[in-house]
Amino acid sequence: MNRLLVVATTVVVALVLGGCAGAVGSSRPTPAVVATTAASSRPTASAAPRKPKYAPAGPEPTTTPSPVPVAFDRTVPPPAPEALSSPATVDNAEVVAGYFMTLFPYIDATRDFAEWRRLSGASCGYCANAVELIRDDTPPPGSSSIGGELTIHSAWGKTYRDGYYVKLQAEEQESWRIAADGAVLEYFRGPHIVSIEMLLSHHAGGWQVDGVSVDKVATVTSDGR
Repeated sequence: MNRLLVVATTVVVALVLGGCAGAVGSSRPTPAVVATTAASSRPTASAAPRKPKYAPAGPEPTTTPSPVPVAFDRTVPPPAPEALSSPATVDNAEVVAGYFMTLFPYIDATRDFAEWRRLSGASCGYCANAVELIRDDTPPPGSSSIGGELTIHSAWGKTYRDGYYVKLQAEEQESWRIAADGAVLEYFRGPHIVSIEMLLSHHAGGWQVDGVSVDKVATVTSDGR
């Protein structure tokens, strides 16, 4: 299981689309917050810039792979985009949604929740649960985490009522938690392609994430690049 889904599977209330039946004359989907799995009538996101080869998710490995060197530094936050302080538009909502989700490896590694909490709305169960899960998962002294980079491949959004609906397709890399002596304490399999659905709104104080749902789509094969 990947790290994003560890949070998702512990959230009782998930963001789900109830089909495309909006107001009369409207083609907008009607999201609903319900305790169920994602509906099959979601809008189709635009194609990713590059399309990895997919393989059905197989069983978890019986042996833990050794850590490999990665250039990605989980302790460095992603750069804040201009869209955070820009007008409320679909394009900006897509950028903010992607930025918010790429904060996840950073908060997981550093326990610095300031930006995540600033953008989290009161109704976002996933947002609150991520903080609780990470905060309660205290790593042993001297341990560190590597890997787990989240790359946004595509974003598709549209207006919904007073806010925005955004669907992301992202790729989450494998990650390890390493003890001070170099032993592997925990391994999260990857890479995975994940589908992320989000509700956002824009107020006087700026952007706010009101709901998140994460589903694994596939595992990238070894020749997926």
